[in-house]
Amino acid sequence: MTRPTTTGKAQDLITFTRSTTGTYLGSDGLLKSAAINEARIEYDASGNCLGLLVEEARTNLFRYSQELSNVSHSLITTDNATVSPDGTQNASLCIPTNANIEHHIADQTVTVGTDYAMSCFAKYGSGSYLLAFRGSAIGANSPRFDLQTGTVVNEGASSVWSNTKIEDVGNGWYKCSSVGNPNATSPLRFQLMRSDGATTFTGDGTGHYIWGIQIEQNSFPTSYIPTSGSTVTRSADVASLAVSEFGYNQDQGSVVLEAVMPPSVISEQFWILGSNTNSARWAFSNITSPNVNAYDGASIFTVSSLQPSATQKMAIGTDQSTAIMCLDGVSGNQANTNGNISSLTTVFYFGGNNGGPPYLNGHIKSIQYYPLRLSNAQLQALTV
Repeated sequence: MTRPTTTGKAQDLITFTRSTTGTYLGSDGLLKSAAINEARIEYDASGNCLGLLVEEARTNLFRYSQELSNVSHSLITTDNATVSPDGTQNASLCIPTNANIEHHIADQTVTVGTDYAMSCFAKYGSGSYLLAFRGSAIGANSPRFDLQTGTVVNEGASSVWSNTKIEDVGNGWYKCSSVGNPNATSPLRFQLMRSDGATTFTGDGTGHYIWGIQIEQNSFPTSYIPTSGSTVTRSADVASLAVSEFGYNQDQGSVVLEAVMPPSVISEQFWILGSNTNSARWAFSNITSPNVNAYDGASIFTVSSLQPSATQKMAIGTDQSTAIMCLDGVSGNQANTNGNISSLTTVFYFGGNNGGPPYLNGHIKSIQYYPLRLSNAQLQALTV
């Protein structure tokens, strides 16, 4: 947080807690492990800083995320065959056998009618096989990924699949992900299939590298959670800063922040900048719309619209009489306020609300605080 009225580094004053370890992509392009209560400052594959990663608690239901020989079916799987995204030689090479059947990796059964976010890291090895996500009676029109070109070949049937992505994470590795809603309990599968769409075939001796398999019971994927024989839960991130630590003004104020939005901005509610009370919400999104809002306990101040996975700048200015929201150079309508947003805040929560959900599930890139109500024009200009 930038603090114009005080000196020192705000990050030294922020309280950060997470009761488990967590992973993030470091500035050197390698996947890192953050210790308990260690903040995760994440970068993209090009070395650009995304900011502080704040996520809700999640569980990886796939019990062997790296030791894939334990869960391979009709695959010649060689563990520790090449260097994985974490920089160690622990990724598996998966080659279809010469049996004329399906060739896949699968673990546990699932629940019908529930969203499951499937993800893994994959790297091209040889040949022309595609990586596919299948199973639980939702595989006929499944998500498919071309690891040689780094592209999504098929997003999957829209009735059961959504949010299919392939992301470059460096060194030839891609994070492939999609969300499926199964209508049978059979295990979800990470499968190699022929480029012509055939799922049953005899292997030709080629294959690809796979590592870091993850299945989460939710509508979008989060950061990698390593497992080795059992499911593992990563706890939620909580980052906060007491207003007593800097020159805070409870009569009026302005906040300008830049954040990377979560994968979904419509079906999920999340806090971007929260406070110690629901009656003083600085920046949040409701489940019913993609707008960014502020709230004083009675009135909502809003401007649209947030974009999934996008880096966006937003600002709120408030005093004892008016408040306004701005987003990416667009100004919302100024409206009357009771002054609660500034006067009731004693703690700022970054990417969460009062130390709990709903979490941002994204990144806080920067925050600037001003102990006065900036003009509407100033706030709008600061979000360009």
